[in-house]
Amino acid sequence: MAKNHSSKRKKKWIRGPCIGTGTHATIFLATNTENGKKFAVKSADRGNVIERLSLEVERRLLKACRSPYVIKYLGCDSTDRVKEMHGRSTFNLLIELVPRGSIMDHINRNGRSLPEEIVAAYTRDILLGLSYLHSHGIIHGDVKADNCLIGRDNIKLCDFGAGKFLADEDFVLEPRTRLGEDVNRIFTTGTPGWMAPEVEDEVEQRSPSDIYSLGCTVVEMCTGEPPFQDQFLDFSSNLRNGYSEECSEFIDLCLRENPRERPDAQELLEHVWFTRPFVYPVAKHARSRPESVTKRSTQPRCKQHHPSSSTGFVNTCCKIFSCGVSY
Repeated sequence: MAKNHSSKRKKKWIRGPCIGTGTHATIFLATNTENGKKFAVKSADRGNVIERLSLEVERRLLKACRSPYVIKYLGCDSTDRVKEMHGRSTFNLLIELVPRGSIMDHINRNGRSLPEEIVAAYTRDILLGLSYLHSHGIIHGDVKADNCLIGRDNIKLCDFGAGKFLADEDFVLEPRTRLGEDVNRIFTTGTPGWMAPEVEDEVEQRSPSDIYSLGCTVVEMCTGEPPFQDQFLDFSSNLRNGYSEECSEFIDLCLRENPRERPDAQELLEHVWFTRPFVYPVAKHARSRPESVTKRSTQPRCKQHHPSSSTGFVNTCCKIFSCGVSY
């Protein structure tokens, strides 16, 4: 009888506090017991078919990626029973830790839309990530500010649970289809509001669908609010003061209704919007906090590590990194 080596092998890391939750997994801080390095662990209930399958799809996609614009895959394992997950058996995906959180966390912390130079810099990095994925036949499937992490040097795409290999759809789609039509739709459509028309109509989901979602994400950064189609389909004609015509034109290109008329990621990287020189802005902008947010906030914020907006991670950040700095 085959042995379950993953459960017999001594685990070389310990689970820390919860730092985030997703649709199908819980994210924990973890520490390597051999070298003390910290990383993130996405844990899913092995007894929940949907959770386990979503994390397995993400594992397979991340394992195939080698790009600074994609969250780094560190490995996976499983545990039979752990107290931190209420005694449940879990499947664990080990990924790099990005303490600054997501672009959405950035927006929430500042309580407003982002300046155009920040939006352009973040958008360029997302495009570089999408260009890499699409050139390797990978679809992200759920591009939005929540799934774009602010790394030390650039944005990193994360949360590939709705992704797929274009050349290997049987692996991603067939097992899900066996679970039923409703379950299959959960995995393959992404998030309503960022969803391309062809995906919403269940026609197809390919690389142009990611481009449409990117356009929604740019609107999200420009408005500081979740995108809703009725509000932003005519976004360019109601663009807020402070955003250029080049920005508006870029959004229009991404949001073309016909997926075959949308430029691909590489073409969009050559758009005039990106011709102006700029530097990755996180160090400068992430530390600025508008007065309204400062007055409203009652929780200390770590200036150095920029944790996610969840209260749990805010409270544990300075203890973990011993920075002792707050706004």
